[in-house]
Amino acid sequence: MPDVTVTPTIQSVTVTPTVQSVTVTEGANFAVEFPLSVSSSFIAADQAASAGTWYTLGGLTLGPGTYLVIGQVTGTTTSNAGNMDARIYDGTLAVSIASSSSSTARAAALASITVMYTVTVTSTKLVQLGGWLSVAGTLQYRGANNIANATGIVALRIA
Repeated sequence: MPDVTVTPTIQSVTVTPTVQSVTVTEGANFAVEFPLSVSSSFIAADQAASAGTWYTLGGLTLGPGTYLVIGQVTGTTTSNAGNMDARIYDGTLAVSIASSSSSTARAAALASITVMYTVTVTSTKLVQLGGWLSVAGTLQYRGANNIANATGIVALRIA
């Protein structure tokens, strides 16, 4: 392909059809920027939770790229002591690809737990968020100060 010189300097170029690869030669002043993209899935209402049961609290199907996946579970228990766990999984709730646990769940007091995972996807991949309480309680739609989207999963495409 012949060299291309564009004057004056341009800020962006759109190529159709989509370019699959770019080669930058020595001495070039050139940067390739991946557009950041964000996908999210949040529960739409409180989820009553039985003791010791895992619940799916959102899921995303990711296309090719590298992602930082962040899940947050917010909950309360019906008693003064209880553990809360969160996990990110890909298809089978029993198999965790990233997990975190907390012993801060208390009756009538909100507790939140965050779990993160970085994944490179070559075609497509389903990632889901799971939440669990050791005693009966509620996995919350609203968090502190009555702010919505307290429980859900977000994927930020970083490359």
